[in-house]
Amino acid sequence: ADSLSHESQLESQASRDSAASESYASQRSADSLSHESQASRASESQASESYASQRSADSLSHDSQLESQASRDRASQASASESYASQRSADSLSHESQLESQASRDSAASESYA
Repeated sequence: ADSLSHESQLESQASRDSAASESYASQRSADSLSHESQASRASESQASESYASQRSADSLSHDSQLESQASRDRASQASASESYASQRSADSLSHESQLESQASRDSAASESYA
């Protein structure tokens, strides 16, 4: 009877050891999955931050390009205005010169006639 009781105790202990081992393996597996899930979330977060950072950089670059274009447009308009004003001034001087020349010729012709 003692022998049977001892065998029963050994079987019971072996069963408990096996259950504990399975529980430990199951917990390790759950921990591993949890760790992988955390790593995946961290990777997704980094990708999201990288995308947001790139979008921000693209936006700044685009703003800079627009400002640069606007600056070139203003410079071009100013140059065109100056060129127009300069041409008008030259035309005016040329016209005055022509009028003076015509008046001089008229005066000379009048004196010659007299």
